[in-house]
Amino acid sequence: MATHLRILHLENSEPDRALVRRALVGGELACTFAYAANRGEFAAALERGTPDLILADFTMPDSSGASALALAQEKCPEVPFLFVSGTIGEERAIESFKSGATDCVLKERLERLLPAVRRALREAAERAQRRQLETQLRQAQKMEAVGLLAGGVAHDFNNALTVVTGYARLLLDHATMPPDAIEPLTQIFNAGTRAANLTRQLLVFSRKQPVNRRAIDLNQVAGEISEMLRRLIGEHIKLELTLSPDPCPAEADAGMMEQVLMNLAVNSRDAMPNGGTLAIATEHITIDDEATRLHPEARPGEFVCLSVRDTGCGIPPENLQRIFEPFFTTKKAGHGTGLGLATVFGIVQQHQGWIELESAVGAGTCFRILLPAAPPAAVVPAHRPAESAAAGGGSETVLFVEDEPAVREFAVAVLRSGGYRVLQAGSGLDALEVWKWHGPRIALLVTDLVLPDGLSGVELAAQLRKEKPALKVVLTSGYTNETIGKEFRPPAGTHFVQKPYQPQVLTQAVRDALDGNHSR
Repeated sequence: MATHLRILHLENSEPDRALVRRALVGGELACTFAYAANRGEFAAALERGTPDLILADFTMPDSSGASALALAQEKCPEVPFLFVSGTIGEERAIESFKSGATDCVLKERLERLLPAVRRALREAAERAQRRQLETQLRQAQKMEAVGLLAGGVAHDFNNALTVVTGYARLLLDHATMPPDAIEPLTQIFNAGTRAANLTRQLLVFSRKQPVNRRAIDLNQVAGEISEMLRRLIGEHIKLELTLSPDPCPAEADAGMMEQVLMNLAVNSRDAMPNGGTLAIATEHITIDDEATRLHPEARPGEFVCLSVRDTGCGIPPENLQRIFEPFFTTKKAGHGTGLGLATVFGIVQQHQGWIELESAVGAGTCFRILLPAAPPAAVVPAHRPAESAAAGGGSETVLFVEDEPAVREFAVAVLRSGGYRVLQAGSGLDALEVWKWHGPRIALLVTDLVLPDGLSGVELAAQLRKEKPALKVVLTSGYTNETIGKEFRPPAGTHFVQKPYQPQVLTQAVRDALDGNHSR
């Protein structure tokens, strides 16, 4: 219900206007009235603005209440419309309800007016809330469908990128490579890496990217990345940090939170080509039952809020429902992939949080990201893991199973260059045939997760381990460790390599598996 009700009253009798006003104001309803005495004034008032409530007499000198109702239904169908009349009968009242009227109150029974108004406003608010939730639900369903498609496309791309970046890396590491070939190879490798990053963003959006969750302080994350953000947005934009005086602990992936801030900062920068202010703030908030009605994903509890506000051009209303869709962008060709905000959406979804968005054209945009709070005592400093040393080779026999020939040839060449004896197969059934003849000397199975003959990599590993329980296993896939863990449930001790992978990543996983080092 509006805190201050704007009422448009179609009534040509001044005494009747006063009686209606006293019936509502006397009932302690905060309201202001705009009056119309005829259809022309009524139409003009609707053009000037949308009221919160319309009251109308049924009989007017130059028109009928029915025509006023029809005009109101055309201009503002969601606004409650009540007839306040002394001449409306039962038959006309029924027809009015069918045409969209909310209620009818007789002038000689104005004690009914205040309860009728309150009920009409309450029902209108409930309808508006249902429409908002239905819109958000449809949007969430659409995003889920697009996410599934994005995840499948990313899986196929990762196979191709494994070959492109893998061979480029092999050639760049070759000591005898001619100097004039180094620059073209570097460009190939860098382009493949950029494509892999885009694919990774698709996986984030489709919620198939693994999350390394631990208790972190959002104040620390925002503070540590602030200098990088200043360089990213440029000197023409002022960066303001307003961090909570108390810790803002969240169960989150620090790297992903940095990615959220960077993507939102880039979005804000592009919205302020002539300069402005980018304000980042953190706070601890409590969500109650009332607040959960404003967003379908909200829930009661303790949350931390990370907000990113800019003074840019704002987002037009017609684009608000689409800005989190992958590949949707209003930027010129070559100036954006349309994945930045989709990535933010995917990351927040993976963290069981939600995004609240406010934007006005010409006045800027504010993204508020709410994440479940963690106990302050659990916070550990954010840090980046040290890069592992190059893996050593070996002489063990490896069975490598991959249905993509180019990927298989690349990986087999990498492993053989490390001294391993490699047997290969293009499907699960082919692998069983190879195992039949060479099983006793095979120490490790490296297999793609999805194979063409209906026998998955997990099922293949389980079948071979029945005969040889000590067999080591490495799974590879264009999907992620998290997806595999949920959908395929590989046994303990299974290692995982996500595509696209570099030669040293594959050899390290093979060596770790054979040596019994850390596994998933």
